[in-house]
Amino acid sequence: MSQHKSTYALRPRALLRAGLAQAAVCALLLAAPAPTLATPVAADTVTRAPSGVQFVVPKGWELNDQNGVLRLSAPGEDPFVAIVTIADASGLDATVVKAEQAVFGDRAPTPGQTSAIPPENGWTARRSIAFASGTNANRVVSGLALKGEGGWTVAFTSASSAGAEKWFGALRLVSESLQAPGYVVETLAGRTPHRLGPEQIEALRSFLKTGMAQLGIPGAAFALVDHGKVVAEDGLGVKDLRYPAPVTGNTMFQIASNTKGMTTLLLSKLVDEGRITWNEPVTEIYPDFRLGSAETTSKVEVRHLVCACTGMPRKDLDWVLGTDQRSDPAVTFRLLATTEPTSQFGQVFQYSNTMAAAAGFVAGHVLHPDLPLGKAYDLAMQEKIFDPIGMTQTTFDFDRVLTMDHAWPHGFDRSGKPATGTYIGDYKAIGPAGAAWSSVHDMIKYAQIELGQGRAPDGRVLFSQANLLARRRHGMLMGKGEYYGMGLATKDYGGVEVVHHSGGSAGFASKFAVIPEAQIGMVLLTNSEGGGGLIDAFERRVIEIVYDAKPRAAADVAEFARRAAAMTTAATAGSKYPPSEAAANALAAHYTSPDLGKIDVRRGGGQVFFNFGMFESRVAEIDGPEGMVSFACTDPASFHGTFVAGTKDGHPTLTIRDGQHEYVYVGQ
Repeated sequence: MSQHKSTYALRPRALLRAGLAQAAVCALLLAAPAPTLATPVAADTVTRAPSGVQFVVPKGWELNDQNGVLRLSAPGEDPFVAIVTIADASGLDATVVKAEQAVFGDRAPTPGQTSAIPPENGWTARRSIAFASGTNANRVVSGLALKGEGGWTVAFTSASSAGAEKWFGALRLVSESLQAPGYVVETLAGRTPHRLGPEQIEALRSFLKTGMAQLGIPGAAFALVDHGKVVAEDGLGVKDLRYPAPVTGNTMFQIASNTKGMTTLLLSKLVDEGRITWNEPVTEIYPDFRLGSAETTSKVEVRHLVCACTGMPRKDLDWVLGTDQRSDPAVTFRLLATTEPTSQFGQVFQYSNTMAAAAGFVAGHVLHPDLPLGKAYDLAMQEKIFDPIGMTQTTFDFDRVLTMDHAWPHGFDRSGKPATGTYIGDYKAIGPAGAAWSSVHDMIKYAQIELGQGRAPDGRVLFSQANLLARRRHGMLMGKGEYYGMGLATKDYGGVEVVHHSGGSAGFASKFAVIPEAQIGMVLLTNSEGGGGLIDAFERRVIEIVYDAKPRAAADVAEFARRAAAMTTAATAGSKYPPSEAAANALAAHYTSPDLGKIDVRRGGGQVFFNFGMFESRVAEIDGPEGMVSFACTDPASFHGTFVAGTKDGHPTLTIRDGQHEYVYVGQ
């Protein structure tokens, strides 16, 4: 339930979305005249190469010029980015070869697919470069080729999976800050924003319809507010491909991580009431709170639970595969108590659903200490958030949702066609981080509160301005001009700040955003994994219409769709579906993991299924290097993890990894 990344780290379309996400303007940075920064820089530092190419060296990184190759390195060299300009290459292929030799020498990786991406930052053409790597690769290399008037500039990123996850924000900053010589950043500051009239609303509706068709999204709902008035609230497409009833403004969608902003609004209300303070140690209000590091535990204040700043890694697999709808929220605290931070406190942006979930459960406990954690949180949200704002439909009660007008999740089959999901995830153990269901009719009311800085449209003051705005303070760097606060992020579009968050779960994607300066807010809810390619573009399209910004949103959607189709084709070509008899026969009937629980393997209808308890999925066989065999879950709108087959002490094993952890299931 990720910001800028869909819920599960292994979801291919989520990774595609993160790779295409681009900010529009540089943050407030220091300037350096020449690339000679051999000691870690004290702040994000704008640097200009001899070629005139401009980029940013992230805080704490080093920059070295190695025979014309500019090498930006994180602590420990993981990750690093190498930038080289080739002025005399005859074309892209020749450029990549020369650049590889300059950076890697004889150890140059094998180039894979090259994909065009929309030009920006003054470049006349941009290409992403994939490199071949096995499922077990310890380090992954990717490339970005940029064409300017003087030739091609190529930036290679080399990172372990752990390094890429820990330094996600810094890597985005480098790639998004690469500017062609002489490029002038578009400035929107000072422009008078347009109001959202019928013409503007119709343009946005048309944009969504086109994007839905390109991305294979069956249904969506959107709402807009302008200067306190709801000016649009509409449904598009259908709720479920099997039973194609139309989506309306009241259709319920799982909003995933857009739950977080409302959870932190609950915290701000408790601060208003004097029940807690932002700087209060968590252990003083919930003594059972523990992290895997006693030192980090002692530092964690209430605000740190939702700041993505403590160094705590995601560990989403522990709750995606290790819990189900019956799991008690206490699981979250047990998981945190065994999780060690993987970076220094305040060093990098590390998004943690379990920390955010703990924040909500602690808040509920403060209000209702005699109730179980889950019930206390749900009641606290109803009393302090949903009822006062008038969000009568929003709920955490999945059984209630099934009786309401609700959408069903969708993904894609192996041919890339939209397909209905087989289940809906209901993860009560991390409810405050992403288990809410809502409609655009309700969510736009929340947007009104954010735009009113705590004041409702009828004049009632529901939240103090100071504590509501505290959630938007710039915290951890997420990319160029983008920072995470507390359950909300801020993004700078040429001098215009947008407050926003994204939500992604299996088969759902959503966006909430407000533009305080223009007094405009937007909500977009979709019932498809493909929604990941539309939600950020919708925000960008609103900016384009309101501020006459350069058009880019439509090109972003088209490119996302093209690359998603290419990824589907490549994944299908590189797998056997169903798995071969030899691979299927080598599987045990049952596997267990001390961290993630069990996998039951069954065969039927010529297919092989992995059953995880809450859900099951058909699997495909993936051939790896040196005879390595893996199994990938393939069902639409499901978990898309990959398991590497192996043996341990004579027993068959299945191993799965996230960015920073490895989990081994042993067969029985």
